[in-house]
Amino acid sequence: MDKKIITRLMLIFVLLLVGVVFHLALLLAAALAWSIYEDLKSPSTKNFEPAKHEYTKHDSSFDTIKDRRNVSKNDDEWEKYFLADCESPAEESFLTTVIEAFNLVPERGRLVGEKITLEMQVVKSRYRFDFLLNSSQIIEVDGAAWHSSQEQKERDRVRDEYCIKCGYNVTRIPAKTVLYDYKKTVEIFRSLIDVSHTYKESKAVSTESKVVSTVTASDFLNKINQEIDSKLDIEKYSRDFKKAFEHERMHLEIFCQSVKRKIEIEKYLADSEPGTNSQFVAHRARLSALVDSDKKLVVNWLPIQEPSGISDPDLQACITSKFRALSEEREAYLKGLSERCSTDLRFRELLREKLTSCKYPNMHMIFKTVRLTFGTALKGLESTIKK
Repeated sequence: MDKKIITRLMLIFVLLLVGVVFHLALLLAAALAWSIYEDLKSPSTKNFEPAKHEYTKHDSSFDTIKDRRNVSKNDDEWEKYFLADCESPAEESFLTTVIEAFNLVPERGRLVGEKITLEMQVVKSRYRFDFLLNSSQIIEVDGAAWHSSQEQKERDRVRDEYCIKCGYNVTRIPAKTVLYDYKKTVEIFRSLIDVSHTYKESKAVSTESKVVSTVTASDFLNKINQEIDSKLDIEKYSRDFKKAFEHERMHLEIFCQSVKRKIEIEKYLADSEPGTNSQFVAHRARLSALVDSDKKLVVNWLPIQEPSGISDPDLQACITSKFRALSEEREAYLKGLSERCSTDLRFRELLREKLTSCKYPNMHMIFKTVRLTFGTALKGLESTIKK
């Protein structure tokens, strides 16, 4: 068994003992147990030796003068110069497979074949990639031991996003596949050849339409700016009448609530025992003595006017439409008050009294001439008698 695994097992045993007192130690023990599980699950590459090349980078027979950048297909064992730059047995297995399956040959440090140009250990900005196919398709050979942790997955995600922004397509092939599944590795590489050419063509089309795209983007931004300016102008010209509508409705609702409470009090006193009314009147008189009851409520009713004289006809039409929509809402609300006043004479009387005292300018829209039926008149008479 691997010495590292034995060491971690001993640490887990110690942490379990400590975990009886300090529970956090159990979390550390669980993390170590998971790492052992991952190592056992992943293929061990420590003693792996590729089946098709039995050399190492430190082989004494290795020609240190030559490297993959200056070998040709006529050189003996030229493959070893490319395999020497691989960083893992999985990369070596992948490279050996594609060389054999697609008859790749060296050319100025690259491997070429029919519709194939394969570069390896390609450096782009701060990253280095395992393989680059046809200058557009990045191929990464991922070992589970190095790419299974959550932290490494996040790094891979950031790295892939950077590649995509730089105009590359990214494919990650598991080490298990290239090590143990020759046929699937060939199929994946063949599909990536087609993908790389398609991706390259799409990039070319994008480059040709760059000027058109720039103009389109500029027009789009100008359109957005115009829409923003238009909305700001609409808000500017509609601000006053919107405020007037809201101000009127807020005060009318306050007065209606006040009238409703007064009617409820009157009903309560009418249904109470004799003497309750006189006690209420006495308490109200004492309260009025403490409060300046003679002071009338003053409401500064805001004028409701439709803006006019706007130079932009489209803007004027938009403002007019908005004003009319709010006016219709206002008329519906006032109509509801008017209908209530026509059926509840006590409510009508008290509301008229309040609105008159605060000089409401649109009394005619609520208190229209009411044709009393016998039932309505009788109800109003009963209300007056109770009062």
